[in-house]
Amino acid sequence: MIDELNRVRECFYFKRLRYRVERILSCSLPPDTRRAESDFEHLQNKLKPLPEYGYDEVSCWRRACERFDRLLSCDGFDRAGKRLFDLGCGDGMLGVVTKAYGHQVVLADATDWRDSRAKGIQFLSIDASTPVWPVENETFDMVTCYNTFEHLPKPDIAFQEMLRICSPGGFVVVDFGPLYCSPWGLHAHRTLHIPFPQFLFGEGFIAERLNERGIKDLGQERESLQYTNRWTPEQFESLWRNFGSVIVVVEKCVEQKPLFLETIVAYPEAFYGRGLSLADVETQHIRVVFQKK
Repeated sequence: MIDELNRVRECFYFKRLRYRVERILSCSLPPDTRRAESDFEHLQNKLKPLPEYGYDEVSCWRRACERFDRLLSCDGFDRAGKRLFDLGCGDGMLGVVTKAYGHQVVLADATDWRDSRAKGIQFLSIDASTPVWPVENETFDMVTCYNTFEHLPKPDIAFQEMLRICSPGGFVVVDFGPLYCSPWGLHAHRTLHIPFPQFLFGEGFIAERLNERGIKDLGQERESLQYTNRWTPEQFESLWRNFGSVIVVVEKCVEQKPLFLETIVAYPEAFYGRGLSLADVETQHIRVVFQKK
């Protein structure tokens, strides 16, 4: 009985919190980051760093196996002999697992930083936002892209090309995050342990803190943050609708930890006038599976 009462209270609290956040986000006053900047050290020490994404051999292998296991649910992909194109392949380990199953694989990325185990798989150096890729029409039974779409300057061109090289009846899988407007969307969480730093602080202030503390991402020290296109969930949803392929699966990971919304309530003035919606700040990750007509 006590547990049930606590759950009801938590649910009621969260609903009220979301309502307050919606009111804050709808305010048209200009944003003001000064108070949050003065509280930086307090905010920085409030949370522990997020767990490492994992670029060691075991983590890369495990992540690839998990991704491949989900792909097996696509009709026909459980039978060996299909052709897969992996855009933004990164470590390339999805290709290793897929090839070991008996499929043919082509990997593609803007730069080649593949795991040594993936070096034997065909690789194309491709700027995903540039048409037309050096790949023939309707060549692949499946085209995948993981944790890349939030970084592309022109995701619409990339998606159009993914559909072009996919054969009729084949599948296009787009799985990515964190989106820019979500708590960790700046992709600076290894340095800044604060949700929503992209809104709490000015760009100059962020640059100074990153310069002081360094940037670690993609398993290495970097000179700058990864580029993010700052698209909202609605912009991506509009993109999917415009191309008219059959949408098989749509999954959204929504951050519903009160702490994140409490940050907005604690510093409402930093979020004023940005044109944000509740869906923008809550939607962390998107996975969509399309079947080409």
